[in-house]
Amino acid sequence: MKFLCAACVFAGVLAYSADVTAQTTTPTPNLNGVWTVTNYRAKLSDMSSELAAAKQDAPFTPQAAERYKNLDRAALDTGPSSRCLPPGIAFLMVMPYAFEIIQIPGRVLTFHEFGNYVRQIFTDGRGHTDPDPTWLGHSIGRYEGDTLVVDTIGFNGKAWLDQTGLQGSDELHTVERFRRTGSELDYSITLEDPKTFTRPWTAQATFKLQPNFNIVEFVCLENNTYVGSPGMKVPANK
Repeated sequence: MKFLCAACVFAGVLAYSADVTAQTTTPTPNLNGVWTVTNYRAKLSDMSSELAAAKQDAPFTPQAAERYKNLDRAALDTGPSSRCLPPGIAFLMVMPYAFEIIQIPGRVLTFHEFGNYVRQIFTDGRGHTDPDPTWLGHSIGRYEGDTLVVDTIGFNGKAWLDQTGLQGSDELHTVERFRRTGSELDYSITLEDPKTFTRPWTAQATFKLQPNFNIVEFVCLENNTYVGSPGMKVPANK
């Protein structure tokens, strides 16, 4: 009899715990799907509500401002990406090409039509440790209610962050926020880089769900010759 009573109490505790868990656990927001940007601008600072309202450029350091001013855009086209090298994280996320968000246990993947690039965003609780520098950096994410927050470091400083030649350094740190509202996705990216900017700043984008769209194959080989794109004809190490 005592054993039966103990079993009943244990079962009751389990049922109560399950009920509390069900009430306190926030479901993961569904961000899956193919998305396209609705407010693309070639200049990333034009996608910043704060900077655009004040008619200001990115808050460059004096050295970065001089480098940006003197950039030979006619020769470089869209920079490394015109030579089939990866675009910067902001450029990749907001450029007018479709991308798909794929949520799986422990990770969120973004699969981009441009270049067929794939980002891995780790949501399994790991930290950054000491990542090797890469074009798109090392991304870890967490869910804050209905928003996916992505923290990225470990950039190699070679990529363009927009179509006009905005470029970060190896100290670039970004924080992205993804929040779904029906068939739209609100997105923001905050850029912090003491070698390039005097303060952090944020750009915003809105994406539209494309329910019947499939990402197509995109083939581009480094330094491939493409008529009409001057960036394809410059040395790879420029």
